[in-house]
Amino acid sequence: PTDYHADADNLVIYGSGNSGMTIASGTSSHGNIWFADGTGGVAEYQSRIQFNHNGNTLKFAIGDTEIMRFLSSGNVGIGTTSPGFKLHVSGSTDILHLEGSGAGGPQLRLTDNSATSDGDQFGLIDFLAKDDAGSNTTMNRISNVVVDNTQGTTDSRLTIQNRVDGTLTEVLSVASGKVGIGYASPSLHFEVHKTSTSEVATEAAIRTNSAGGHSSMLA
Repeated sequence: PTDYHADADNLVIYGSGNSGMTIASGTSSHGNIWFADGTGGVAEYQSRIQFNHNGNTLKFAIGDTEIMRFLSSGNVGIGTTSPGFKLHVSGSTDILHLEGSGAGGPQLRLTDNSATSDGDQFGLIDFLAKDDAGSNTTMNRISNVVVDNTQGTTDSRLTIQNRVDGTLTEVLSVASGKVGIGYASPSLHFEVHKTSTSEVATEAAIRTNSAGGHSSMLA
């Protein structure tokens, strides 16, 4: 054993081919690996890895606090014992921090690997909060839509949606280099659509700076 690292040579399982160790437990019991630095209280289990055969979940804990859990579905939870997504992270503040030192900085990439058709939505960022009944509700959404998936001439639309009178409504669209407010298919570089011309006149303006001060224009 002393041929191996001094920090981990108390027990060495060696084989010239595949090697391993098996912890066999009852069908409703736990298999455990515990890390201790004492013989009383939390010192007996400063950190632990535990597999629960009743439910087939694998968890990692520090002291009495569970840090991460893997479900048999493949979902992984950090800060939650019942992850509902492939990666479900729960906490009170500072949930996710991306840091990078390369020329491009940290990157967050959303990729849809399925075949697409014109009009397909791909990639969502949802902002949820509880309503007065306690139900988690999507209040705002950033999403992407394929406008034209023809290779070499692809076009897309980036949208921002707000919840308006209970309905998630697309309020801003950036499509094929054009911007629409209240309109998903702008044909001009900037378009504002309302239900009547009077609403546009009172609620929309383009303001520019000039030598004589400010001026407002509407098309």
